[in-house]
Amino acid sequence: MHERIVAGGEGAGRYAKGRSTVTKGARLGQALRYHRNMITPPPSPAAATPQPPADYELMLRVAPMPADVNGNGDIFGGWVMAQVDIAGGLAAARRARGRVVTVAVNAFLFKEPVSVGDAVSFYTKVVATGRTSITVHVEVFATRKPSNPVTVKVTEATLAYVAIERSGVKREVPPEPPA
Repeated sequence: MHERIVAGGEGAGRYAKGRSTVTKGARLGQALRYHRNMITPPPSPAAATPQPPADYELMLRVAPMPADVNGNGDIFGGWVMAQVDIAGGLAAARRARGRVVTVAVNAFLFKEPVSVGDAVSFYTKVVATGRTSITVHVEVFATRKPSNPVTVKVTEATLAYVAIERSGVKREVPPEPPA
């Protein structure tokens, strides 16, 4: 049977269905509770907070500012990309023991938006070294809500760098120092 709202007179503001009548407020409350539970289910004990891989190194941590937001109120993707390049470049320069330049962004995946007030951490790992090139994988995590911290993985990327001389000419990447 279809529901209808009784408008005016006795029973105004109530849903009528068959012979029973339910107040609009009670019905709305039930709907909101159902809707809220569908959108944000209670956390399961099995759900773990994402953690950076153990073999990655924290290279950069930064907090985005209001000047970095786009029209939707989220941090510009370009700002995140620039920070990823900085973190990857630091890791590549350390491995090359000198100057490097970015030559390619092999992969870039935005998983979650970044917001003003997030503490954004950039973890890096050198995944390949060629004669003159270094490939770095960067994983980005945002820690939100300082009063009740929640960490989410927001981005991951793979970038390629080339070692160069001061003059800008390619140079060989030195052998990795013994551990």
